[in-house]
Amino acid sequence: MAVSENNVRVPITIPKELKQQLDNLAKEDKRTFSNLCAKILSDYVQQKKDGE
Repeated sequence: MAVSENNVRVPITIPKELKQQLDNLAKEDKRTFSNLCAKILSDYVQQKKDGE
């Protein structure tokens, strides 16, 4: 699958159990695994900017 010009593919290593949990959450939210991870990271960055 091609990555758009505005995005970058980032390989990460996570525990299998965490991957399964994230897959389940993504499915519940009707998102892809990748989209959920991007949202989680974006939310984290925003919280840091807001001083939380």
